[in-house]
Amino acid sequence: MAGGHETFVGALGTAAIKVCDMEMLRTGMSEADAQRLGIEYATNQVTAPNLPAYYPGQEALRIQLLYHKGSGRLLGANIAGPFGSGAVTRGNLLAVAIHAGLCTEELGMVDLGYAPPFTNVWDPVLIAANAAK
Repeated sequence: MAGGHETFVGALGTAAIKVCDMEMLRTGMSEADAQRLGIEYATNQVTAPNLPAYYPGQEALRIQLLYHKGSGRLLGANIAGPFGSGAVTRGNLLAVAIHAGLCTEELGMVDLGYAPPFTNVWDPVLIAANAAK
């Protein structure tokens, strides 16, 4: 309206949900999307703790990454964990990584903040990305 020109780059379809005592997020492509588009992809799944073992409230997070088989470029992700475990917040990090075009190798070395009340030295997202290399 004011004469500016913006380009819409698309949406990843990021969605979060709370079901009973679980929180989940999905973002980017699904395996069905990649198959339909003829993309050569790989997936990996990890289960990693959200907090150090010595800190109260440790919960397991389950993360699945979908990435391009050749380049490692992140295409999609799913994450789930108990409500309050930080799964959805970490899922938002995965959406940013997909939007930015990061590959699993790059994501695996991102310098995230560390403090025991919030995460391990190696955040579960970094663990999942490094397992996909």
